[in-house]
Amino acid sequence: MKSILKHHLVYTNIAIFYLIVSFLTRIILLFHPITQSKFSGIEILKIFGFGILSDLFIFVFVGAILWLFLLFLSNSKFKKPYGYIILSVFVIILLYILSGKSILSEYGGVVPEIGITFVSLKTIFFAALLFTEKYRKQIRIALFSLTIFLFVLLIIQNAVSEFFFWNEFGVRYNFIAVDYLVYTNAVIGNIMESHPVVPLFASVGILSFAATYIIIKKSKSFLEDLPNFSNKLKIIVVQTLLFGSALLILPIITSQ
Repeated sequence: MKSILKHHLVYTNIAIFYLIVSFLTRIILLFHPITQSKFSGIEILKIFGFGILSDLFIFVFVGAILWLFLLFLSNSKFKKPYGYIILSVFVIILLYILSGKSILSEYGGVVPEIGITFVSLKTIFFAALLFTEKYRKQIRIALFSLTIFLFVLLIIQNAVSEFFFWNEFGVRYNFIAVDYLVYTNAVIGNIMESHPVVPLFASVGILSFAATYIIIKKSKSFLEDLPNFSNKLKIIVVQTLLFGSALLILPIITSQ
């Protein structure tokens, strides 16, 4: 039970951070000069009430990547021959993406580069954990910190992007945002020309590092007592129930 609580402590800390950022973003957009609509007190309560619930269940979807990462943290996978088999799989996946014929290449833009970077890092870190048992704890902390940082960076970057999207179109993400993902290079070029990119990215980086430091400080104890197989099965049950609840409830909330 202790390991399960520690697992969900990491997950909960990231979720709380996401809800805080989303709450602040909603306030900023509500009082943005471009927002012309006027809302009554009841409507504002409804906006924030359903908004928090919506954000919570959205995080359940996105956070599935995080809890899967935490779920696969273990020492047993580095025992022979499992460690060598897993490393071989990572290498094969990396070669597949590098071939330029993977499913990621069909999306174009920066998607293949993101895939290559992610799988390369996973391969390098796994190899380091496999072959340097003496430094496994330090490397695992580094990998854990990097993962948390990427999640925090994504949350903050998403909020900043949503602000500029609202500033440009007066609405939250819609089909136009999908076009932005398809034509990534053109969009990045426009951003570079229209906004103070260096101060903006520097601010995002500083905020991300600060938030990551706080979250890791509160969550690092999880690494000291990784859940065993039995506890991981219980974790899977809990997360599956959360995921199923999100599938059922989120469409109802978003339709309000």
